[in-house]
Amino acid sequence: RALYNLAAYPQYVGPLREEVDAIIQEHGWTKEAIALMRKAASFLVETRHLAGILHTYVYMHRKKAMADLPLSDGTCIPQGTHLSVPTCVFHCDSAVYDNPSVFNPFRFC
Repeated sequence: RALYNLAAYPQYVGPLREEVDAIIQEHGWTKEAIALMRKAASFLVETRHLAGILHTYVYMHRKKAMADLPLSDGTCIPQGTHLSVPTCVFHCDSAVYDNPSVFNPFRFC
């Protein structure tokens, strides 16, 4: 999907290449250098963000309660309970993201 977005939005290839070139020139190809590539990371996160919207309820955030979890209304989620939340609930929410359905590759920089 990320390669598709690079092809679909070629205007972002230049800024991404400039970031990678500058960081590699200064730090070489290291794990630490890759961690400094904020635009590249944001591009990948935005790709995943929109994939969650496009595949509405396919992607679920899954967790297991590691301890009893009391909620504000008095309900208690017992330890060991598996919980799932469709990620689209968050990815589609304009209270969380400005223009959530518009590709903005540097949203997370």
